[in-house]
Amino acid sequence: MVSSKALRSIILKQIQTKLGRTNNDAATVIKEGYLDKKSNSNFTWVSRFCVLDGKEFRFYISEAEAKKKENPLSVITLKNIYYVEAMNDS
Repeated sequence: MVSSKALRSIILKQIQTKLGRTNNDAATVIKEGYLDKKSNSNFTWVSRFCVLDGKEFRFYISEAEAKKKENPLSVITLKNIYYVEAMNDS
């Protein structure tokens, strides 16, 4: 069994490696899944389906919306990101 800290380290290393490749394109999904974020009112949590590929980090309302590949809620372009580091657990 791999500890969560070791697993996080492995995932970060994989992301760093894939982001560092110059031939990486938007068709290469690095990681996808649900993330929880605080709502605008800061009282409740909202799940968002996220997709990280070679060019962008996209947020969708649901997995079904992501499969359509249309109208993401937000897009973060990754072209200027050179390094990924884990946040402190606290």
